[in-house]
Amino acid sequence: MSKPVMTCTGWPIRVDRRTVMLGAAAMATLLPFAGARAAGGIRITDLVGDDGLATARARELAGTTVTLRGYLDPVLRAGATERTLTESPQVPCQLCGVVHGLDQGLPVVTAAAADAISMEQLVAITGRLEVASDRAPVRIVGASVQTI
Repeated sequence: MSKPVMTCTGWPIRVDRRTVMLGAAAMATLLPFAGARAAGGIRITDLVGDDGLATARARELAGTTVTLRGYLDPVLRAGATERTLTESPQVPCQLCGVVHGLDQGLPVVTAAAADAISMEQLVAITGRLEVASDRAPVRIVGASVQTI
């Protein structure tokens, strides 16, 4: 006898005009805060290509100090200094517990062991961008973490 497999599926939702108007007003209010983009306008996807390797922009900025905004993955062990920064929180699905649609991540090596930070907390990471070669992964080293 096979076990049933649970999948995440949508269901038809009825939305009235008042809900749509409230949602539009909320989006307009929160739009300036949307997205994980630092003041300089650099995004993680500007530095890391779809293949996980350095982009041309990352090679231009190699060796410089950059500030990026995003979300850190959870700390799996005490005293960890290596984390991954993503543009959206990587939280598990409330129905099945799996993380769907993983974003491109940027490895971050902090200068000191970082405190536990929620996966849903927006942070600003400042550190030196390191690219070993044209076909190498990008990472930020000596980084400091600041919650936003």
